Amino acid sequence: MKTIKKYVIQCYIIFTLVILPVIYHNSYIDIRNFKVAVFWRVFAIVGIILGACIVYDLMTLLRDEGIEGLKDTFKTQIKPMDYALFGFGVVVLISSLTSRFGMHAFTGDLTFKVGGFLLLAVIFMYFVISKNEAPLPIHYIWAAPVLFLEITAILNSLTIDPLHMALPQMTLSDRVYFISTIGHIDYLSEFFCLFIPFFVALLIRSEKKADQILFGVIVFLGYLSSLLVRANGMILGCVFGLFVIGIYCLAHSKYMKTYLLQYFLFVLAALLTDVINHLYIIPYKQLELDALSSHLSNKLYLVIAVVLGILLVIEHKASEETLKKVYKVIQKVVLTLFVIALGGWVVFSIYCVVNNLQLPIFNNRINIWRGSFVSFQHMSIREKFFGVGPNCVSAMLDKYAVYQGVSRTTAHNELLEYFLSTGILGFVTYLSFWVLLIRALIKNIYKPYALAYLAGLVGYAGISLVVGPSFLNTVTLFTLLALASKEALSEA
Repeated sequence: MKTIKKYVIQCYIIFTLVILPVIYHNSYIDIRNFKVAVFWRVFAIVGIILGACIVYDLMTLLRDEGIEGLKDTFKTQIKPMDYALFGFGVVVLISSLTSRFGMHAFTGDLTFKVGGFLLLAVIFMYFVISKNEAPLPIHYIWAAPVLFLEITAILNSLTIDPLHMALPQMTLSDRVYFISTIGHIDYLSEFFCLFIPFFVALLIRSEKKADQILFGVIVFLGYLSSLLVRANGMILGCVFGLFVIGIYCLAHSKYMKTYLLQYFLFVLAALLTDVINHLYIIPYKQLELDALSSHLSNKLYLVIAVVLGILLVIEHKASEETLKKVYKVIQKVVLTLFVIALGGWVVFSIYCVVNNLQLPIFNNRINIWRGSFVSFQHMSIREKFFGVGPNCVSAMLDKYAVYQGVSRTTAHNELLEYFLSTGILGFVTYLSFWVLLIRALIKNIYKPYALAYLAGLVGYAGISLVVGPSFLNTVTLFTLLALASKEALSEA
């Protein structure tokens, strides 16, 4: 049974990280529903097999060691973060059962299919993956689909459609927001913010030449596709993930040179984007997409290149002892500035929401956050604690949020989404799980892949400040959360 369970877990991990992101139907329009259908078919098989294995293991344990043996196993394997996630799962179940929107809370079919069924399924798989040995070379396995997504995203940004997914009747505006085999550009941004920092961390700590080349290519194509696709969310999330890596390198100066050099991959990607923008007539530019990525791929990269050059010269000339002292001071200053900036952003956002300031910033997300605040005020006492039901927030926003150019299908902030959909209790348990996991990763940062998981998850957390949960990325996220938990809590 143990062997069967190991192989089934490995198959599920490969399915969620490799197969699910790249499979597609005959058009962008059907892509999410197709992935949803395939996932549930696979999960039904996996769930039945793993359920049978778990029941068999429990019966065997009870027979051989009795209740005391079961209690001892439970105490040794279940950690505080597991209690937090289990609590979140309980809240999700109660919220779905008591939701005013009935089965919609379980299916999530009001918007992005992230309903109670999906959340309970991925939480179940989190516990199965994190508590069982099923070793896989994730950094190699995940590289293949990531490269595929990067290349197709680059081609799609140039209006080249090798997979023939854009329907003839789709307008240019529609095509802009459907990229690669992920689907909507917001979903692609979330996915990129998971893997770009992940592979940057692997690149920095890798000692093998072949690995450095592989990870370097992935990082370069990730930067290039991010700039060509022109999505600010990707840059926002990557900044968070790269910030974590930078703080680590400041504390471990031997990695700083590689960390600085990898930014030249970004400069090269920005230069190439600039050349493409001048030589290749991209129809997407007619739509005046967000300006940040346009500026970064315009002339700002030259300033970044000069700064990097100066830092590398200093890195080369200064003594190791001097660098350690300087980096220690810089680390404290940067951390302080980051906390102030993030805190200021949160306070300013709350101020705008509470005072109903209609500011054209964050792509008009302030209006949606304001609608979320008003929605919470109109919720019943039970709903304040357990929420309106997973993925049912859109029904509230349709009623209380003002539409000003940004979709009301989500709260455009993952924590805020779970705050409304699963209430105060869901918000507290979910946030507690993240805090405990990140703390465990930081504590065990010396482990081979702890930094990579930490950077990827923080990158995702960064973009989740402005984007809500989606089906594919929720599945991918919880698989990575399980692997990160295993890395953080495994024996050194």
